[in-house]
Amino acid sequence: MDIDNQFYAKFNALKQRKAGLKTLIAIGGWNDSMSPKYSQLVSDPNKIKTFVNSVLTFLQRYGFDGLDVDWEYPATAADKAGLTQLLAALRSAFAPYGYLLTLAVNVGQPTIDAGYDVPNVNKYADFINVMSYDMHGSWENFVDHHAPLYKRSYDSTTLQVDFGVQYWISKGMEPSKISMGIPTYGRSFILATSAVAPLSPATGPGTRGPLTGDDGFLAYYEICNYLRTSSWQQVTTPGNLMGPYAYNTATRNWVGYDDISTVITKTQYILDNGIGGAMVWDISMDDFLNTCGQGVNPLMNAIVATINGNSPAVPTSAPVQPSTSAPVNNPTTTTTTTTTTTPAPAAPTNGPSNLKFTCPAPNGFFSNPSDCGSYYNCYSNNAVLQKCPTGLYFNQPVASCDWPANVACTVA
Repeated sequence: MDIDNQFYAKFNALKQRKAGLKTLIAIGGWNDSMSPKYSQLVSDPNKIKTFVNSVLTFLQRYGFDGLDVDWEYPATAADKAGLTQLLAALRSAFAPYGYLLTLAVNVGQPTIDAGYDVPNVNKYADFINVMSYDMHGSWENFVDHHAPLYKRSYDSTTLQVDFGVQYWISKGMEPSKISMGIPTYGRSFILATSAVAPLSPATGPGTRGPLTGDDGFLAYYEICNYLRTSSWQQVTTPGNLMGPYAYNTATRNWVGYDDISTVITKTQYILDNGIGGAMVWDISMDDFLNTCGQGVNPLMNAIVATINGNSPAVPTSAPVQPSTSAPVNNPTTTTTTTTTTTPAPAAPTNGPSNLKFTCPAPNGFFSNPSDCGSYYNCYSNNAVLQKCPTGLYFNQPVASCDWPANVACTVA
């Protein structure tokens, strides 16, 4: 479709409107990365050579300026060594053309340790896009914000943006080669009880949004519209340790997300720590039509304004009765919120690491014996239950979510 409809050509034509714009094509993604094909690729020098040659042909044919390698789950010593060889080959082939080489990388310490030779990633990549989001979600049985900036008092893990970014730096990545991810969406849940604070029990993913149509997931434009038009309440946290969360008592829906104030705080963190830039996932989920009255693309414009040294005066995230409180870590920003305190968190009944599943191997993806539409992601023998997109089953032979017709699945 991209070729037949000339979408690549239209996309790259943006360079005629924006001087200095560079466009990259990405390969991989969370679902595609589950396939063993990337491990097979990097294990064979001949396959690497074939791949590199095909990338060069593709970039030249369609006018891209580089490649983003989005293999999200390198997990073994062989993967780590092979990825280094792939990056070295791409770097050598790209040099005569000035092509960019980037990676989308995980924020979790176990994945960083298992899959990346960080000094060599720093050597060969122009920069890395740290996917500092999706640290929590409806695969867990408690609610929590999916992209907290700092460690909260109740955190028992290192799943925070600050830890992940600083860990990459401690392993040998230059701060100037890091592009820090900022989400324009929220992860949602259905509350199990009347408790709403982070770590309160949840029964599953939140109701799908009217436009995004995916359980447990809402775009920012959907969230801000809920706050404008529905019986949703918003809660913010002192010090911007994380973004706000919102909930609907009647439907028991709960969502954690980044708003304008959070985005400004994270961008200021980028500046204060000498980090190279910001990466947004993704541009289509910002409020691009200004349906909420905060301006077109309010989140991305807040990032740009902060990077350029302007401190934007931001409106409230929804037309609600405001308080007079402003974020502690961003005194130059004017904002209003519905609530300024966060209730004490409830203890989770159990977390992902307590799931009653024994990993067949220390690392990898394995079928869920009791559900065709989910699977277990094992890291260092720690099993995390994850769900396939709606309508797909997990296909063990290819370690990927697939059409049900391609999957031989029986539930115990």
